[in-house]
Amino acid sequence: MKFQYLAVIFIIIILPITLVLSFYVQTQNDIMNRQNMYRAKLSDATYDAVKAFQINTTNSYYSSVSDSKIRDIEAAVNAFYNSLTTNLNYKKEELQAYVPAIVYTLYDGYYIYGKRYNVYENPRINESGELIDMTINTDPESVPKPELYEYGLKPFVYYSCQYQRGSDNFVVNYTLDNFISIYGTIGGQYVNKSGYLIQINRKF
Repeated sequence: MKFQYLAVIFIIIILPITLVLSFYVQTQNDIMNRQNMYRAKLSDATYDAVKAFQINTTNSYYSSVSDSKIRDIEAAVNAFYNSLTTNLNYKKEELQAYVPAIVYTLYDGYYIYGKRYNVYENPRINESGELIDMTINTDPESVPKPELYEYGLKPFVYYSCQYQRGSDNFVVNYTLDNFISIYGTIGGQYVNKSGYLIQINRKF
């Protein structure tokens, strides 16, 4: 009789623990599967965006012009969100809240696509849809209005750094390879030079 009691007590103790562990393992398995699925779809969307940017810049004769770069990057961003919305069945506006920023690293700098504050307020538009006038919010202590936030490209940021030491004050612009540009005051003289730190084609 004691063995029956022990068996019942064993079942009462072990069965809930087994059920809880089974539920926990199944939950973790579902989370990992969902994470892998999201990771794969995000990788696919990133690949589509990079491919769209490559195709646009390859076929563009003005790929070095700022307006052309902005157009190509915005097209790549649209390709990224189109791929995500197709694979996840969500709207672009819903997905943007979960994508804090998209960074495009270029040869001499980078663009960031993300949420930005529009300083222009109260735009006046005529009957044909043309912009007549708008007020610029210049008050630094004013609280940003939520409706003035919008998604778009922020200004281009160069890979640059300013160095100051004594009377020397100059800026160095870097690139993805070893080409640099230096301009500013060095040794009391204004300098504006550019070139490669290492000559790749140089024969030793």
